[in-house]
Amino acid sequence: MQTDLLTQIAALKEQHLHRTLYSLETPQGPEVRIDHTDYLSFCSNDYLGLANEPEVLAAVKTGVDRYGLGSGASHLVTGHSVAHDLLEAALAEFTGRPRVLVF
Repeated sequence: MQTDLLTQIAALKEQHLHRTLYSLETPQGPEVRIDHTDYLSFCSNDYLGLANEPEVLAAVKTGVDRYGLGSGASHLVTGHSVAHDLLEAALAEFTGRPRVLVF
């Protein structure tokens, strides 16, 4: 079975169909570094350019300091954080709805 799999992988490589997973060495942005080489990125989904916006990064750091990284269990077991309550209230007000539920 292993030989068959190795044969299939070799065939994919020969046909230039074998995919390689790359690791970014830089934050997401218009230019990225992969394997010590700089590239212009045409595949980002950071359409608004907020991935490295200083104000957004500062807000994330503040949120991590205040709330940590996750609740430790599902919403039904441990509930959600005050940050979720505040977001739902702000979205309800923004949309003119009495309540909003965020998933």
